[in-house]
Amino acid sequence: MNSTLLIWVKTIIVGLLLWIGFFSVWFTNDIYNKDNFTQTLTSVLKDEEVRQAVADQMVANFSDKFPILGKVLGPTLNKTFVGVLGSDLFDKVYSKLASGTYDQLTSTRPKAVVINVGDATNFLSPLLEKAAPELSQKLSELPSEVVIIKAGQIPNIAAAASFITTFGRGALVLGIVLLAYFFFQAKSFVLRKEFSQKLGIVIAVSSATVYLTLGAAKTYAISQANTPAGETIIKKLYEVFTVDLANFAALFVVVGIGVLVISSIIKQKAKA
Repeated sequence: MNSTLLIWVKTIIVGLLLWIGFFSVWFTNDIYNKDNFTQTLTSVLKDEEVRQAVADQMVANFSDKFPILGKVLGPTLNKTFVGVLGSDLFDKVYSKLASGTYDQLTSTRPKAVVINVGDATNFLSPLLEKAAPELSQKLSELPSEVVIIKAGQIPNIAAAASFITTFGRGALVLGIVLLAYFFFQAKSFVLRKEFSQKLGIVIAVSSATVYLTLGAAKTYAISQANTPAGETIIKKLYEVFTVDLANFAALFVVVGIGVLVISSIIKQKAKA
């Protein structure tokens, strides 16, 4: 194996290990950390744009079942739903949903996510009693507890998470160690500059690939939504949960290009 090919192999190995480590850090902090996960998910559910999208969908469903009432009460119901979804009344619902979602993702024995809708029903029934007594009656007949997510409905990542958090940390440490080792192993000034140059290319290309992949995955996930509300929720979820990883990838595109440019300038000066 010639020296140039060997350097490429070394830099690719280092780049791969570093990105596995970076992914592990992001996953551990943003996904596997219960406090961060539930706080982020709760903030998305309470987001004004998400509440508006959900209210629009609720009114649309209402209008499908009650066309005449939908035309008359649509705007009023929309404002009411947006307000109710953003009220303290739903804070516990959002927290319960976020916590339950995390438990389903990470627990080896997931339980169903059940929320109490009795307070919400009692709040809405008087508002609809005069305008839509039939609907108000139906609301009062609803059970006080509703299963939002059945046990095992969300894919469990417990085994994968354990592997990612353990192997990822080791990969990051190994990547840093090999980076230093390969750099100082190159005994000549020229070989070190060549190693730095190719490392810059690997970092820039791999980081750009991660950034573009995140964007493509977001587009695909949104396309799988069945409703406008679903599209809005998926979009928001993707943005808030991947923003750190996307920013990290964008930063390292710049870092990689910087390393490449600097090492190339130094190499040219060395030749001169």
